[in-house]
Amino acid sequence: MAKAKRKAENTAALFRRTESQWEQILGHDRGAAFFAALPTAGIGALIERGAATPAELDMIRAVAAGQTDHEHLTAEHAARILADMPAD
Repeated sequence: MAKAKRKAENTAALFRRTESQWEQILGHDRGAAFFAALPTAGIGALIERGAATPAELDMIRAVAAGQTDHEHLTAEHAARILADMPAD
């Protein structure tokens, strides 16, 4: 049970950044508070700026494939993100 709880806590942290982290990613403070408050909205920005972690990219692929769920992604949203991502 503890392992499942840790995994849930780890995946819940995906796509979350603090306002100051967003300021660094964006290079300015416009929108930083918004993205910090609403992680779903910032996923595209993370990818565009190369700030998404490998675990976040794996989660997007897994959600798009229907292998798992994530609180910030639907399968449709994940599929759209993948379609817009540059090829590795």
